[in-house]
Amino acid sequence: MAIIKNLRGNNRLIFFALLTSILLFSSCSLFVRYPEMKIVNKSDGQLIKYVTLIGYTFSHLTISPEESQVFILDSGMPGGYQNINVKVGYGNSSVTWSVNNNFNFSEGSTTKITLYGSSAEGHPDYNNYRIE
Repeated sequence: MAIIKNLRGNNRLIFFALLTSILLFSSCSLFVRYPEMKIVNKSDGQLIKYVTLIGYTFSHLTISPEESQVFILDSGMPGGYQNINVKVGYGNSSVTWSVNNNFNFSEGSTTKITLYGSSAEGHPDYNNYRIE
């Protein structure tokens, strides 16, 4: 406060303008909204076990059917925001299969990626699993 008392007229105004600018610019990171990815499991009984995309690997997951999980992509998007290949690993306790597709992301928005499908005879060669 001693600094403010010693400032006069225009100098005081300049001091407050500089102080306000510093506070605003230093808190700008509070306004950054990272893209999010919501993984939804709509399969017939398979767990989602991992999800990968450029710059990210989310492993050791157990997203059950009818459940979802949101991931904040706070390490940036090294491949950009458009046409990003996402791979989802699914399966049971003994085997894992995967499907992939390309998705668009937006800063501050949530991209929903849903695993659909069911296995005929319980074998992946007879399945219709996909992500949309």
